[in-house]
Amino acid sequence: MSVRCSSNRRAPGCYLAGSSLAVRAVVGGLIVVSLIGCGTGEPTVYPVTGKVLLDGQPLGEATVVFHPIDANSAPGRRSLTARTDANGVFRLTTHEPGDGAAAGEYGVTVEFRELVQEGDEMLRGGANLLPDRYSRPATSGLQCRVETGPNELQPFQLVNR
Repeated sequence: MSVRCSSNRRAPGCYLAGSSLAVRAVVGGLIVVSLIGCGTGEPTVYPVTGKVLLDGQPLGEATVVFHPIDANSAPGRRSLTARTDANGVFRLTTHEPGDGAAAGEYGVTVEFRELVQEGDEMLRGGANLLPDRYSRPATSGLQCRVETGPNELQPFQLVNR
């Protein structure tokens, strides 16, 4: 039994001349790309821990935000948010909890929100209880440099006046 192929209609098991070469090239290319990987394009991150003190005392439940000072020269860097624990300690997160931040210069802001009731829960979503200057990178006076390797920052010393 012979199978006859035409350009209009193909019988089972029939292919156009050269098409198997094209299919093999595409499949081969996909295999190479999957073996090489695409990469995330994300910068390497380094562990960062710090502490926030208000008038010399640990400030728990505060929100700390690291703002890249020159995001244009460091693609992939973005603002990072952390929350202080009861001892005022925070750990920055980029991809996974506590993994850190990309190396570079950051302006830092801190907010400590009033407790408000939402349903059955009390959340820190009310007015900022800290002086307003700490909520903007340009006026907070807080900066730091994240270095390659683990980073334990000096405490951020805030004053309530």
